[in-house]
Amino acid sequence: MMLETNKTAVARAGHNTPQAANSEFLRAIYGELEVGTHGWVCSFRADPSNATADVWAGRAYSGSPAQAQLLDRAEDDNSYYCPAILDASSGKVSRTKANFTRLAALVVDDVQLGDLEGVPTYVLETSPGKFQVGVKIDPVDPDASNPGLVDAVMGRLSKREGNDRSGNACVRFVRLPNGSNTKPRASGPFRVRLQQWNPGQEMDLADACALFGLDLDSIKMQAPAAPAEYRADPALRSLDGIAEGGRDVRLYKRALSMRSRNFSWEEAEALILIQADSCTPPFPRTEAVKKLAQAWKRPPGKSEAFRKMEAVDPETGEIVQPRARMLECFKASSLPPASNGEVFDDELVEGVMGKAAMAVLYGDSNSGKTFLAIDLCAAIARGAKWLGRHTEPGVVLYLATESPHSVKVRLRAYQRHHRVKLDWFYVVASPVSLFNAQADMEAVMSTVQRVEQETGARVSLIVGDTLARLSAGANENSGEDMGVVLQNCDRIRDASGATFLLIHHTGKDTAKGMRGWSGMRAHIDTEIEVTADEDTGQRCAEITKQRDLDGKGDRYGFTLEAISVGVNKWGRPRSSCIVMPAEAPAKKNSKAAKMGPVEASVLKHLRELQAGVYISKVVSHFEAQQVPRSSVYRAIDALKIKGMAHVAEATRMVCVAEAFR
Repeated sequence: MMLETNKTAVARAGHNTPQAANSEFLRAIYGELEVGTHGWVCSFRADPSNATADVWAGRAYSGSPAQAQLLDRAEDDNSYYCPAILDASSGKVSRTKANFTRLAALVVDDVQLGDLEGVPTYVLETSPGKFQVGVKIDPVDPDASNPGLVDAVMGRLSKREGNDRSGNACVRFVRLPNGSNTKPRASGPFRVRLQQWNPGQEMDLADACALFGLDLDSIKMQAPAAPAEYRADPALRSLDGIAEGGRDVRLYKRALSMRSRNFSWEEAEALILIQADSCTPPFPRTEAVKKLAQAWKRPPGKSEAFRKMEAVDPETGEIVQPRARMLECFKASSLPPASNGEVFDDELVEGVMGKAAMAVLYGDSNSGKTFLAIDLCAAIARGAKWLGRHTEPGVVLYLATESPHSVKVRLRAYQRHHRVKLDWFYVVASPVSLFNAQADMEAVMSTVQRVEQETGARVSLIVGDTLARLSAGANENSGEDMGVVLQNCDRIRDASGATFLLIHHTGKDTAKGMRGWSGMRAHIDTEIEVTADEDTGQRCAEITKQRDLDGKGDRYGFTLEAISVGVNKWGRPRSSCIVMPAEAPAKKNSKAAKMGPVEASVLKHLRELQAGVYISKVVSHFEAQQVPRSSVYRAIDALKIKGMAHVAEATRMVCVAEAFR
């Protein structure tokens, strides 16, 4: 293929700024996928600079309608794809070199567009002034199916001055055209821009390398010779002349030996190919490199504990050596000015629960907390109002670890009463643990991905019912144990971008809030307490903590109405309940009985006024009755702390709280 070397061709191709949905883009890059092969994609909202390996895991992509719809909706996420076609040669569906089939696109980061020796397939602006350039590779080019050669090309490209030195693997991640770069910056997330799109532009690997100023033939000729250690160590030559049968395991063990001896990839690849050729009959070179890639997934001479400490490159998702974490830092003066017209999009339930937040809904047994949680989830799944508050529609994943049968019955009652089908409400009926070392995070995330592919929509809320079941075996009063559980919840939340709501119980002393470790309250964003008066049937959900939203102290009244769901085998009626909105009951405050005489007099005076009054006038009123000024001020402060009076600091006015009028 002849290259167009005139650099003005780049500018000419970029006059238009066409758009391409992520699914359309991948259809052009991947082409027609053969049976047993697939691509790989990844999307998340967390900061890629600090995202964990779990967040970067991603999923196989075959281009199904549900997968395409989900990927096309990920415009607010960091959205990536692997420019290699993969299979399951390793025995596991994963994004590893062992599963590499061929290179679909040669992609280079931080490219100076004026240096290109021709027209690429696409150009993305991934951050202000930073460009990622990709070239679609001819699928029948044999060089594109050589993982060792592709790695050598990527390694050479990463060493070019000004280019990204981290993206040197044949199964790396690169960005998709529709997505955001959420790395911290004062101006907020950067929306990735497709600057050029020439879907018909295709090259063989040699021409694609030439586009970036590389000579593929010279790369092929510079393969390193076998290291001297190989020639001197008989143990590493044990494959010489070995007959067919049992060679796979022996070859893999030799690869592990080289890995543990800190061989470089180039040295090990040269050696493994020599060993493969020495077999009788010769071992296929491509399969030998796959065995080497499997061994290379293990750190050289390091334990599994160290592997878990390894970092993930923020652009490629590749495992790299531990390094200092970059902390977000910005000048206050660089922030955009506040504006009355600014529109915030950070609430899942208006004034109640934020997006991608950590929340707890707790209450005593039989308080109605699970009924309320199901009602809340159903409203989100429907996009309906919840107790008068707007909700943003989204898919709900309910981890019914305590009593999946009860959840099923209650959902049947809800759907019957409201005459709806909750297509976006999914229930996990299997036990889930978020405390043990491995935990079930992978299982939860796999379920999230499966649900998102089925619905073509994002999971916006994950519910853990209950915290006690999710943390089985943990000491609820131990910060060390509960810290593990909450960290795992956060990892799921970061990977999915969903809000995580835990259902929990009240402690023995209800005045002290939820049961267990006191530090948990500091960890969460939203806390909702559910209480019930069994004599009157009145129930209330009160927001007792709100980190960012304005709803702290808001109270939502409700009752439970019985709904028939059938009869038992003896004909006796069986029922469940649904939530019905009601007036929030007056807040009971045991501290009111402990008021001193001045507090009681000030409260009575405020009730008689039935309106706000300047604090100075209240003080003057009681001074006339020979009450010291300091005593009146202390009484007003005490009423404020007890929630019995509201004080407007700006105007220095006070009024009695609604619940105590």
